[in-house]
Amino acid sequence: MAKAAETCSGCHHSSDVKKNLDDLTNHIGAYQEAISRVLTVRANADRLAAEEDNAFKMGEDLIKRVDGMIIMASSKLDEKTQSVLNKIAKTKRILFIIIASGPFIATVLAFIFIKGFTKPMDKLLNATRKLKGQFRLQD
Repeated sequence: MAKAAETCSGCHHSSDVKKNLDDLTNHIGAYQEAISRVLTVRANADRLAAEEDNAFKMGEDLIKRVDGMIIMASSKLDEKTQSVLNKIAKTKRILFIIIASGPFIATVLAFIFIKGFTKPMDKLLNATRKLKGQFRLQD
């Protein structure tokens, strides 16, 4: 647990989270010392019982702190997950709109291109018809 707390304190956290991690690391150290005292005190039964009780209370406190940090981390991860899912849904909608409107846009662009290409041809064809009409009148 101490190694995990030390590893996590190297991350980039907010000052509140950093403070909680430092506090957790201190409690882990104190708990380790209490367990060590329980294991080394064997001569005095009353002192051993007091040390065991102290170590048990420190362990419970440590578990409560870790549970609190887990709940906090879980809620922040839930918020971030929801935010990412919302962004994905928005991107899906935009992509669907683009895909759905693609054929319509392609048709409009094709119509504009064809109209632009055929307009000079129509002028040329009309001019040719006028010329043909003038030559027939003179025959």
